[in-house]
This record gives sequence, structure tokens and C-alpha cells, in this order.
Amino acid sequence: MRKFIDVIAFAFFAFIFFLVVDVNADSTCKILGRIQIDLVLEAKPICTPGLRVNDINQYLVAKMVGVEKINGDLYLEKKEAKGYLQIATSMTKNSSTESIDLTNLAAGEYRVCAKRGAGQGSGLIHISFDIVNSSCGTGRDTCFGAIGKNCDGGLGGTCNETTPDGLKVCQVAIGSQMHDTCCSSNPNGNHCGGNESLTACTKEWDHAVNDTAATGRNWAVTFNPTIVTYRGSGESLLAQSLSIGDKNTAKPLKRAIKAPTGIDIWDIDAEQGWCVNPKRYTKSCAPLTNNCWARCN
Repeated sequence: MRKFIDVIAFAFFAFIFFLVVDVNADSTCKILGRIQIDLVLEAKPICTPGLRVNDINQYLVAKMVGVEKINGDLYLEKKEAKGYLQIATSMTKNSSTESIDLTNLAAGEYRVCAKRGAGQGSGLIHISFDIVNSSCGTGRDTCFGAIGKNCDGGLGGTCNETTPDGLKVCQVAIGSQMHDTCCSSNPNGNHCGGNESLTACTKEWDHAVNDTAATGRNWAVTFNPTIVTYRGSGESLLAQSLSIGDKNTAKPLKRAIKAPTGIDIWDIDAEQGWCVNPKRYTKSCAPLTNNCWARCN
């Protein structure tokens, strides 16, 4: 974890620009454009590159997080003939997190800008700015794959630890990734936050409980809470659930968060490749029982 003095040492800002185009069917959630920026916030506004909205059914989502004492402002601008015009703002009060979430916008180019409050200190902040299609309008998550809902923590795990620049340190388990992936396709599944009218995701929930509350097979991961995971998008696929005999497990998908060296996981999960070094683990079993696990090496 970086020390606060290292954060302040940034003299200017560096940004990474991502433009994501999804070629799936129109019924799928598509991230049409994404910008992620890490910068030192100063009194002078700093703005992202522009992203274009082409359809009133598209959504624009922007989030900012940083050091609370910066008291920064996040605001949205639209490009006009005489330059950019501010059309929405999100101002900090007692929190370091700000969000702008709009739809039915006129076609055109938009950008997000941020500046610190008057008399406030400088520090590192993070901004994410997305243009998504209408299929992404509901079901949005942050800290996807972590234990609990969004970046709030939950059963057997927490997201209580925060780095000086507003990132979240959350507990992750294989079961939490299985359950989040299942709920992305079944929002009314078991413990998915909907009306729970479906029995879907029960096995994934049970695996998550066994990983966390019962056995503590979880590990800490640092998340950027400004990054939104939209249900139905490719980013919401971490694990492919399957059953082997009477045991439930999953195959890790491309975006899975694998268990680091030194972490104990269920042996059946290790066999599916959940260790960061998929073939390097040591299996152990409790005497006279069928209770086996594996330590990732």
C-alpha cells in the first residue's frame, strides 16, 4: 500500500485512456467508451478527453474518488460552438466519492472535469467516465467479485480499509466471484439483491458462505471504486459454475481474481485452476474425513 507522502509526490497527472467497443448483440450491455484517469487534483480544473454520445438511449456514468480533505468537485461538460458548457455537477460534502449518472442526453461530445475546493490541499484522485448503451441502465456494481455488495463488504469479509487516495481494500473469495457472476445474469436469484423469486445462485451463495464465514478462504484485493461493472457486460463474467459429483465449484474465466501464493482454497477449486500459479498447490486433508483443501504455491 502506498504511503500518503508517495501520493503527494506526484508532480502532475498521468492518464490512461480506454475505448472499448463490444461487438455482441444489441440486447447485451455494451461499454461504448471508457476513460480512466489518475491525477493530482489542483485548484485549476483538469478535464478528461471527450467521449461522444450518439443516441439518447445511451447512458453517461462518471465517478470520482480521492482524499476526503480535498473536497473536490466533479462536473460534466458538453461541447458547444464556443467551447464546453457545464451541464451537471457533483460536489463533495462529507465524502470523497462523487457520481454523475445521466441518460436522455442530446447527441454530442462530453467530458468530465474535476477541481479541488477553495483552500483545500492537493492529493491523488481517480476518475472513471463511461458511455454505455441502454441495456446497461440497471444493475451496476462496484468492487465486483469482492465479498458483499459493491464496496461495502459483507458476510465474512470487509471493504473497510481504504488507501490514502480512496481505493478500497476488500476481501475476495472464489465463492464471491461465483455468486457475483451468477447474480449478474439472475438479479432476482438467491441473495442477489432483487426479489429473490428465483432459486438461481443458491449453490454459488453456499460456496461463498463456506469460503468466508465457515473457513476463511479469502484474501485482500485493492479495488478502484470508481470502476462500474454493468450487469450483462463481459466484465461481469468471472467464474463458470459447475458441479463435480456432489461438490460445487467453477472454472475461472479471463477476468477472474485468482488466489495468491500462501492462500488455502478448496482442493476441488484448485483442480479447476484457481491458484495464481494454476498447477502449483499442495493438497491436504483432515484425518478420517473427506474435508480436503489446497494451499497455492
